Order: sequence, then structure tokens, then C-alpha cells
Amino acid sequence: MAYIYGKWFPESKRLEANGPDLERYDNRFDPESEQSVLEILIPISRNNRGVGPTPRSDEASRLR
Repeated sequence: MAYIYGKWFPESKRLEANGPDLERYDNRFDPESEQSVLEILIPISRNNRGVGPTPRSDEASRLR
């Protein structure tokens, strides 16, 4: 989460949108493994002003 909010959002020119953050666990998730995978989904919207992120505001999109 630190990477998403501390690096990805500021560099992405995207805005966090209103809505829930979701965590998706599937068969790739293993709490005992450092190679474990889970998906974090955060609603985002385009920032047409070309500036950094602003406080939460919504349309759900998926981070890739």
C-alpha cells in the first residue's frame, strides 16, 4: 500500500475516486510464502488537470 499511495498515485496523474478499496485473494495467495500474490483494487479516475492526486473523489477502475 505504501508503494501505491506514496509512489504510484503521485506519478500516475490519476485521482483516487470515492469507493471501497478491495483485496482479492485467489489460489496464488499463500500466507506462508514471500511469493504470495493478492490483488488490490482501488477506484481511480483520470486527472485531466495534469496535477498530482487529490483527496478521494469515484469511478471504479482497476490498477494494473
